[in-house]
Amino acid sequence: MRIMGLDYGSKTIGVSISDPLGIIASGVETIRRTEEGALKKSMVRLGELIKLYDVSQILLGYPKNMNNTEGPRCEKTLAFKKMIESRFKDTPVILWDERLSTMGAMRALNHLSNDKKSQVIDKLAAAYILQGYLDMMNAKKKEVSEMDVIDDDDFSEYEDEYDVVIMVDDEGNEVPFAILDVIQVDGVKYLMMVEEELYDVSEADVTICKAVDSEGDEEIFEFVTDNDEIIKVAHMFEEISGEEFEIDL
Repeated sequence: MRIMGLDYGSKTIGVSISDPLGIIASGVETIRRTEEGALKKSMVRLGELIKLYDVSQILLGYPKNMNNTEGPRCEKTLAFKKMIESRFKDTPVILWDERLSTMGAMRALNHLSNDKKSQVIDKLAAAYILQGYLDMMNAKKKEVSEMDVIDDDDFSEYEDEYDVVIMVDDEGNEVPFAILDVIQVDGVKYLMMVEEELYDVSEADVTICKAVDSEGDEEIFEFVTDNDEIIKVAHMFEEISGEEFEIDL
């Protein structure tokens, strides 16, 4: 199983593929079209590549502005994401911040002429997008692996090292939660957490919340209640941590 990275442009789709171990990303193709909305042939070719490389997941570059705002390209990318999800229902699609990917690809091609750059820039940008994601995932797995080798006798010095977020329940009570991990899915920040008083309980239920707004330097989170969203985020957490857990909806 491999991950596919996509750099979606107005008339091109740069395509990259990971190796089976999810370590290295390689640019494989640039799918071109004559008009921005003429995607029929592009989708057919995308399907061929998904089948050829046995793709299990698609990473789609999300073109935010450098000041972290979302412009018209983001809207078109989201529409393209929906199109992919509708056509390839068994292949999940994840958005990934691509702001520095094209710049990195351009720097890597400084020695080429403009004509040669235009031939490879899109698939190379897709490779940069995917490589950033792979590096993040592998770094997360390494952190988990390093924690796994800590002796039980030595764990006491780590168990109090966690951040706390205060949530308000349905009755208006403030409840402190210990944050287990912070992940980003489709451009949204999610917190995986347990009630602080249950932090040391191995069977404690994991709660998911997401960032919905900010006030100054503080972010505002709310509990995730949509079942499909819970499953999607939970599966991403499983992939990062390398551990499976039961989803109780």
